[in-house]
Amino acid sequence: MYPKIELTMTKRVNYEDDIFFLLLLLRRLKEGLKLKIDMEHFGSKIVDDVLFIDEKIETLLNLLKNQTLLLREEEYLIDLKKLTRLFIEFLNDLIDKKFPGSYYFSDLLMSFEKIRDKHEKFLEDIKVILKDIETKERDAEQIVSSEEFKFLLSNGTEDTT
Repeated sequence: MYPKIELTMTKRVNYEDDIFFLLLLLRRLKEGLKLKIDMEHFGSKIVDDVLFIDEKIETLLNLLKNQTLLLREEEYLIDLKKLTRLFIEFLNDLIDKKFPGSYYFSDLLMSFEKIRDKHEKFLEDIKVILKDIETKERDAEQIVSSEEFKFLLSNGTEDTT
């Protein structure tokens, strides 16, 4: 196991790059598992990567949930939704033993199922948040300012006195 390095969280989170990096990592992991590699050498690294992706998706989702006034929140949530969906598909492939070295993970299937179930819940949470954003945007478009309201109620005549 590698030593855990504690880093302080910076105030600025690069959601777009962080999500993209995790997406790249997930794709490479999936492609790598299609090879007939020696799982005795690489199995623990693969498990570490799965746990890393699991943890980081959860961290990013929690950060996005707790942000206020984030300019591109909807875009980040859509990207995180895609990543989460792909991670669930990857976990299903591991659970269904679709990779040549899947036997190595037999003892971990229940853990992978729990992680998958957690991410299915995350996916639902993201969908709800996106729906709320859409509703707020629609409501904001329908808000009439007091000046607009006065104009609409006037008979088209302005009091110039």
